[in-house]
Amino acid sequence: TPTLVEAARNLGRVGTKCCTLPEDQRLPCVEDYLSAILNRVCLLHEKTPVSEHVTKCCSGSLVERRPCFSALTV
Repeated sequence: TPTLVEAARNLGRVGTKCCTLPEDQRLPCVEDYLSAILNRVCLLHEKTPVSEHVTKCCSGSLVERRPCFSALTV
């Protein structure tokens, strides 16, 4: 779906931006970008739903959003 394609492209950009930083800044950089990407996925998902599993992750707690997405199976 277009939502997942956009998310994949954005994840690729995270590596480009964060991997060039000093080691102590990489993880915070990735965490910030990942949160922004997941928020974007949820916004796009509202317009074009991907699956009920994504709906569950997007409608749950912000604190649990990343673990919820990480637990999704392919």
